[in-house]
Amino acid sequence: AKDKETPPDICYTNNFDNRYKPAVLKVPAGRGMKLKEMMDQLIEDLVPTLRSSFETEEYQNRKQSLKNKLQQNQDDSFEQLQKKAKEKGLALVRTPAGFTFTPMKDGDLMDNEDLKQLSDEEKERLEEETKKLQQELQKIIQKMPANKREIRDEQKKLDKEIATNAIKELFKKVRDEFSDLKEVQDFLDNVEMDIVDNVQKIMNPQGQQNPMMALAGGGQQSQQQADASQNPILDRYKVNVLVDHSDTDGAPVLHEDNPNYKNLMGKVEYQSKMGALTTNFNLIKPGAFHKANGGYLILHARNVIMEPFAWEGLKRALKSGELKIESLGESYSLISTVSLEPEPVDLDVKVVLIGERLLYYMLCELDPEFKSLFKVEADFEDEIDRDSNNHEHYVQLLAGLIKKNELSHFNKYAVGRVIEQSARLAGDSEKLSAKTGEIVDLLIES
Repeated sequence: AKDKETPPDICYTNNFDNRYKPAVLKVPAGRGMKLKEMMDQLIEDLVPTLRSSFETEEYQNRKQSLKNKLQQNQDDSFEQLQKKAKEKGLALVRTPAGFTFTPMKDGDLMDNEDLKQLSDEEKERLEEETKKLQQELQKIIQKMPANKREIRDEQKKLDKEIATNAIKELFKKVRDEFSDLKEVQDFLDNVEMDIVDNVQKIMNPQGQQNPMMALAGGGQQSQQQADASQNPILDRYKVNVLVDHSDTDGAPVLHEDNPNYKNLMGKVEYQSKMGALTTNFNLIKPGAFHKANGGYLILHARNVIMEPFAWEGLKRALKSGELKIESLGESYSLISTVSLEPEPVDLDVKVVLIGERLLYYMLCELDPEFKSLFKVEADFEDEIDRDSNNHEHYVQLLAGLIKKNELSHFNKYAVGRVIEQSARLAGDSEKLSAKTGEIVDLLIES
């Protein structure tokens, strides 16, 4: 395994197109944790950086200019309508019930007495003109929401412009560090676009100005940091390093002594918030297959078979060449819950099964797929011939076991008794047992 290439680190990142299907990101061995640390630092600096950019005098002036533009457009429309109404002998008046038109006389509004003195022709003319002006007023009022939307769109463009310029420097360090990895650059592009699109949600997660922002000095800074840590939207910019090969020399070799389904295939954890279970890509945990990918995985066959779903999951992964994290609870329950579907990881691993000879033959007989998946058989003998040549080798083996276990030296009579006991374990006076485990127990006990 040491002569083989160290496999890449395996990370999961947010899928900005579909958050329920996290994306796999592979980086060269040892660089996954570096990416995670740099993204964590970027997230910590993000909110203070954005807020400082949006508090500049330039931004405030441009924002106020947009509000003034909206107000000016409305004022101009009403002023033109007011002028046209005045030419017709009418005045546009704002009342609690809305806008209305009232006849004028000598620059003043007519009272009831003045209205009674009008001729029928004049009354009819004023009513006709009022209807026309009411229609124009209705058009102006109907355009007001569209004007507000237009100004709101311009406000969003302004926010995006300010945010884009503000975060360029934050991303520069990460981009320079991983300039050789296109996959990381694509991920950073997606993060940058999402930050720009959600800049107001990032700065104000509750949708309102935090009253603590009015404080100055250290109080303001600590509040900003608290907001950053408590804002759930920032979690989607993190990097979940599933497998870190920083300390791996060559290909990984992993022995899993508890090969249940989750320990082999990985899992998605949940956390309770306000009585509801929630999850995200940061709660994806690796299995033994993830850690051994690109190397070797050693399992005890009996342990795998005894665990529910583990044997079928192992075979499915080896046949497909993909490692897919699935929730057993969702697969075998009657109630469907919203869960994650992480992108599968390409699997390239050699699985070594250790077990008794009888178990091997039973699997060959009862599982048609076993021989096609596990083609190489390494059969170790339980016994060796008892002759003078093997006697010498067996004595050397005992000497090695005695030294390894730091036991007192055995004289030749003691060694002879151990060899006799080994023949008894083999059940044949012409054979010696190759099961060193029982021999070691005997040496230690004596």
